Amino acid sequence: MKQSQLNHPVHLDRVPPQNVDAERAVLGALISEDNGREMISKVIEILNSNGVKAFYKEAHQKIYTAILSLYDNNEPIDLLTVTDALLKSGELAKVGDVYYLDDMISSVPITTNVESYAEIIKEEALRREIIQKASRLYNSAFDSTIQPETLLDEISYIQDNLPIKTNGNKLENAVEFLARPKPKTPYIIEGILPSSGFTAIAGFTGMGKSSLAMQMMLSILSGLPFLNTFQIAPTEYHILYINLENSEYTIDQLLKAQLTEFRIDDAQLVNLFIPSCIAMSVDNRNDVRQISKWITDYHIDIVIIDPILDAFTGDQNDLTVVRRLIKTFREIDGKIAWVLLHHFKKGNPDDDLIQSMLGSVGFANAMTSIIGLRRYSQTVNPAYKKIEFAKTRDSKLPDDVKVCMNPVTRIFEIIGEGETFKASNMDMLLEILKEKGALAYQLLVTEVEMRQGIAERTAKNLIQNALALHKIKADNGLYSLNRQIFPSYKEQTSGVPK
Repeated sequence: MKQSQLNHPVHLDRVPPQNVDAERAVLGALISEDNGREMISKVIEILNSNGVKAFYKEAHQKIYTAILSLYDNNEPIDLLTVTDALLKSGELAKVGDVYYLDDMISSVPITTNVESYAEIIKEEALRREIIQKASRLYNSAFDSTIQPETLLDEISYIQDNLPIKTNGNKLENAVEFLARPKPKTPYIIEGILPSSGFTAIAGFTGMGKSSLAMQMMLSILSGLPFLNTFQIAPTEYHILYINLENSEYTIDQLLKAQLTEFRIDDAQLVNLFIPSCIAMSVDNRNDVRQISKWITDYHIDIVIIDPILDAFTGDQNDLTVVRRLIKTFREIDGKIAWVLLHHFKKGNPDDDLIQSMLGSVGFANAMTSIIGLRRYSQTVNPAYKKIEFAKTRDSKLPDDVKVCMNPVTRIFEIIGEGETFKASNMDMLLEILKEKGALAYQLLVTEVEMRQGIAERTAKNLIQNALALHKIKADNGLYSLNRQIFPSYKEQTSGVPK
């Protein structure tokens, strides 16, 4: 025996690839009276390249041949007709008997996906075909009369003639395309949150994106229109909220504040899942597996990541990095809704919404829907915000919405033209200290965050500005009103003769 044969043995005595259970499931489903010609035509299309040889067991080949004959003659296909066809062809005894066919029907799982089983049969048949061709090529390689180039040509021929896996894609001409009904993108929230794909809630730091996302989640759970405007598709949803920026205490306070407005009962609230994970990353394989397991175990329909920039590393302006991120989410589950909270880059507040997004080209193009939150105008009350829509699918872009956050409930409310709303941030800070008295720094920061709907960094800046203006004072770590140095306007004018 040649040395090459000793170093590279080929085990040709193994049982060829097969899946008899899948073959029984497909044949049993085709014979069942519950299934029509449409299903049979799909199976025939899947197995077309191999025909009856797609089935490994000879008895199954004979049964499938009988089914094809009945199908071609436009005759009914059921237990009686298949049995009769096998009887007339003299194959019934070779198959077994009518009881074998009846048992085949009875053993079909209730939830059988016949097309999936047919794909399994097709794949196993393809493996057998590859083994046969590879075996012939292996034996030919030891024949010194055959040139190596001929062998290489044979390899290329095998590769070129293997069936192409199309994943169900078809090529249509324009007439066929126009004649076929097209499915529209289904939405959880009318026109702005698709039931699958990627939605971005984008804005500068401190705009209230987390509050808007929470309001969106509670609207979905309650079934009440989002912003009292956008309808919720009537079904039950399970939501996974991964907040990577705020503390559990801050999330707790935000949720409690908004629940005073929504009044959701426990039967609805149990469908919102909040992991106790301040640090997670889609760059970490274990974290990705954990998210995937949560989605499966709790039947999650919507995943919200707040903010997305804390979920992965790399240059967010790099198109390749963004595509890799989206690919990871699709691999976790491409059939659910992903909502990604996204910070704007530094720039002009009046820039186009998509151009304002970090990684504008790559990130914006990957989104199915884009919702922006920004200042309404530089010339009006800074508490006013604008919710704008830069991208939807199969839906007209909604008009921009002018809103302002209620400082008590943390709910964004639509503001009509000419309406006034809310005190300034500084006045609200003073009202907090007047109501609560002296507060430790972190407690004061949290109170300002909650009531004003602003980010922690913005709340801290506001407190520093109030100190610089001598409106408040700090004493042994406690912050309070500075009445002696800089009394309020009312205190300045009280007792002054008119």
